[in-house]
Parts: sequence; structure tokens; C-alpha cells
Amino acid sequence: MSKSPNSKIKHEYKQYAQESQGKSDKTMDTIRYAINTFEEFTNFADFKKFNKETAIDFKRNLLEKIC
Repeated sequence: MSKSPNSKIKHEYKQYAQESQGKSDKTMDTIRYAINTFEEFTNFADFKKFNKETAIDFKRNLLEKIC
């Protein structure tokens, strides 16, 4: 696991999703891909800086890729 500011949060979410929610390995691969896509978009910014504008910009960016 990387030493980014988000590493601890991602690790804790992984444990939660697998243990508490029973997510499969395949689902976890999809989740990891989605999180990585978001982090690349934000240039690996700290999740604590997440806000509504970031969410809107990310959604627009995804829509541009598929249209």
C-alpha cells in the first residue's frame, strides 16, 4: 500500500467493505479501480479536501470520457 495521505482511509474502507459488508474480491477490484481513477483526477489530493465542486468536476470528467 502506498504512503499517500489517503492510504489509511483506503485501508480502513477495504477492511470495512470486505469484513462488514462481505464484498467479493472482484467487487473490491472494481472499487480500488474507481478510487484510483478519482485519485488520479485529483492528482492524489488528500481526501480531507473533498468538496462538492470536486465531485461535480469529477462527474463531468467521467461523462466527457464516455460521450
